[in-house]
Amino acid sequence: MTKQEVINLLRAILKALDGLDEAEFGQVLDGKGRLKFIGLEQRHVRKRKEGKVLATKLARGELQMLSHQLQDCKTREEAVALLHRDGRTILKESLSQLARLLGIHVDKSDRRDAIERKIIEFVVGSRLRSEAIKSLNLKAL
Repeated sequence: MTKQEVINLLRAILKALDGLDEAEFGQVLDGKGRLKFIGLEQRHVRKRKEGKVLATKLARGELQMLSHQLQDCKTREEAVALLHRDGRTILKESLSQLARLLGIHVDKSDRRDAIERKIIEFVVGSRLRSEAIKSLNLKAL
């Protein structure tokens, strides 16, 4: 293994451990719990009869990875494209979990597209507004 591969492996392990709460972390340390590898292609997918993908349920690890990727998005359109990558539609349940992970309030009555808009606006929109305010030159006024 090269030095960079070891660094990438340790970062992945750190992300996995960072996603655990204190009780889960304690169980791993005591040998009563294990970390599990979940490949991104191992999603739970609901399909229509025609074989088209209707909705995708994401695992906890995938949600954490998606939250990090969303925070790297520069535009709202890029965030929308990330959420709909590979033509997928994420289940409302998974979007609600992602919103909770990001600290976004979601009402039970919110529809899937409303939750998606809240996530994008919270993660990308707030950063864009902040950058716009910081770039204002108030001394010129």
